[in-house]
Amino acid sequence: MTGIDKASAELLVVDNDFGGDPDGLVALAHILLRSGSDVAVLVTTSPLDPGLASAAGADPTTTAERGSELAEQLVELLGCDVQVVTGAESTGITDDQVRAAARAIVDTSARYRRTTILCGGPLTNIAAALRLEPSLVDRATLVWVGGTLVEARRGEYNSDTDVEAAAAVLAAGMPLIRLPAEEYTRMTVALDAVKNDLAAASPVGSWLAERLLDVPPFVQLGATLTLGDSVLVPFMPRPGATGIPAAPGTVVHNQVDNAGLWNGLIGLLAAQGKHAALKSNPILSGFNPDPSIVSTPDGYYLTTSSFEYLPALPVYHSKDLENWRLVGHVATREQQVEIAHVPTPGGVWAPTLRYRDGVFYLIVSVFLGGRGCVVFTATNPAGPWSDGTAIAAVDGIDPDLAWDEDGTAYVTFARHPDGIQQVRVDLATGEALEKPRPLWPGSGLYSPEGPHLYRRGDWWYLIAAEGGTDRGHAVTVARSRRPEGPFESAPHNPVLTAAGTGSPVQNTGHADLFELPDGGTAMALLGVRPVGLTQAFSPLGRETFLTRVDWVDGWPHARLPRLAGTRSEEVTYDFANGSGLEDPAWIAVRRVPAEIAAPTPDGLVIKGEGNTLHSLRPSFLAQRQRHLGIDFRAVLDVRAGRGGVAVRNAEDNWFGIEAAQDGEEISVTARAVVAGFDRTWQTTVPHGDVELAVLTTPPPAGFSAGAVGGDRIRLIVRALAPGSSAEEVLLTELDGRHWSFETAKAFTGRAFGVFAVEGEVLVRRLDYSGAD
Repeated sequence: MTGIDKASAELLVVDNDFGGDPDGLVALAHILLRSGSDVAVLVTTSPLDPGLASAAGADPTTTAERGSELAEQLVELLGCDVQVVTGAESTGITDDQVRAAARAIVDTSARYRRTTILCGGPLTNIAAALRLEPSLVDRATLVWVGGTLVEARRGEYNSDTDVEAAAAVLAAGMPLIRLPAEEYTRMTVALDAVKNDLAAASPVGSWLAERLLDVPPFVQLGATLTLGDSVLVPFMPRPGATGIPAAPGTVVHNQVDNAGLWNGLIGLLAAQGKHAALKSNPILSGFNPDPSIVSTPDGYYLTTSSFEYLPALPVYHSKDLENWRLVGHVATREQQVEIAHVPTPGGVWAPTLRYRDGVFYLIVSVFLGGRGCVVFTATNPAGPWSDGTAIAAVDGIDPDLAWDEDGTAYVTFARHPDGIQQVRVDLATGEALEKPRPLWPGSGLYSPEGPHLYRRGDWWYLIAAEGGTDRGHAVTVARSRRPEGPFESAPHNPVLTAAGTGSPVQNTGHADLFELPDGGTAMALLGVRPVGLTQAFSPLGRETFLTRVDWVDGWPHARLPRLAGTRSEEVTYDFANGSGLEDPAWIAVRRVPAEIAAPTPDGLVIKGEGNTLHSLRPSFLAQRQRHLGIDFRAVLDVRAGRGGVAVRNAEDNWFGIEAAQDGEEISVTARAVVAGFDRTWQTTVPHGDVELAVLTTPPPAGFSAGAVGGDRIRLIVRALAPGSSAEEVLLTELDGRHWSFETAKAFTGRAFGVFAVEGEVLVRRLDYSGAD
């Protein structure tokens, strides 16, 4: 299992004879579709029951492994963080299988602080686990589904061995919640009472109550599984039964035909790919808010806000929605956006990227000055892009671009506090074809913004962001038969929000819908990853996530994005070999990197102009911080200037290390700037090159010292002069809460890099190592 903080996470053990109970596999799908990254899942299952295989006319020998294989396929399709343990080498329920399951329960639960066991059948595996480790009683709660003892006493199902196992578990005193079998299979009986019992049992019990027993849009009615427009109905024919009629889109299987049922379920889930969780989140880590995405014959292109940084409006490309590459920027010249004197948090806000008839369009607002609303075009999204056409009539933010059947362009935008506005525009000239008019006031939440307009069938859908871009952020939707309205709000608004949840991804909103190759729908949206016990501080700012969207009764329904973490990264720039700024990831503040940096045979020269990082236009060459834990180092020669390394949120929120020649020594100053307050720490090192380093470490998530703050930041210097000590000197350690999205309030995120204040600073080498 990966991506789980085992010190604070909960473990859910799903123990069931899925090999002999098709309804059990349906229930497993129900559980896994609701699993979250805050809960790890261990599935202990058995092979396909040989008796039922024979009844279905299948060979028990070849079907012996089918139960576990299909459970694993289900896990893979749903993208869950799940481990499957089975005794698939044997047929039926054997001692080997029981021992394997028991050992897995004991060993896995030992790594988590709390375990809940959901058992859908006999308690044989649980009893065996207790024999191996009696202390399991003290760290686990049993949620027992089914009528094992009652059925056994009636002689209907269970063996004497099953009864003995149940008696042993009950005698051990493990905390127990009983769910009657009817509630397990129907998920509709006495749900309030069941939820209350579960919620009172443990954190995982509360998790089960919230996820497992809430049925829409994945609905299980009796033994019926509904996925989108398709229905899978497993059933057991009884004497006198007439069967279940097969309505359009319905797959009906006899319960005895286990292999057929499972193949139908797996095939249905695969065909309904939009129900599987997207596995790579965030797709763009670090400061990448307000995403807009288009699907083209060449794959997917996506852009995000860039605010005061240049080049502006990064363009990313992906063939598979998991692997993304920065291919260029829309605004590669300051004149395209005119942000040289735009104050923070102004600049290039919330673009919309669209593709029509072989041409890419990007419309954006440059806010608090600059060019206002501008539309750019290109035939190659990597660039070059046009100089842009200003649209003076759009006096708000977050403009969207859509066309009706006649080719008329509609610009829909936000104008706080007036709600969503719209105007028809001649894109060639930028002239408005009418006066802007109100379109939709929103669903009733705070500050409607970030609109996107789409045509789907006979309806026009308007997606918006509401609730502000902090913890109340939400995605809402309305629809109309015409692009100009009137629009009616969805009855289930907001269609997505993390507000009030324990989701590891918060502030979810500002979404853009797009179509998937399998015919499904997904959305790109922004979110933050808060760290620590209180989940209060987000070091990296607003990042880009993906999640799938279901259509129910003509309305979109979205689930919270699943967190997968960011891939580790090791990057080295050896500027001493003459390399320069070829990597498109380099950015600068209110000017392009080439204005302040130039390659030489000895290294990259950063030119100081007397401006510190307090300035609107510092000589600061940067990249986005992409990981929660980083080790960023630069080797500098400061004989001809003064400068160093820094991590910046804004002019009044940054930290770093500055070095300068001071006689026969190098004076080194660590600096932390919080809302304009400036604190420094100083030391000296021998004359020569110096290595300046910034290390960040996420805080612990459990109850411990430092858990309620932000990440831990260490500022370090090491002298590289011949004959000097190679030891690192810790200048200071900081609490990263002060440089998080919640406190810096710059709308961006952390950018790390090198800077010069005066003269010329020579950067010989820069290393970035990142991991979550």
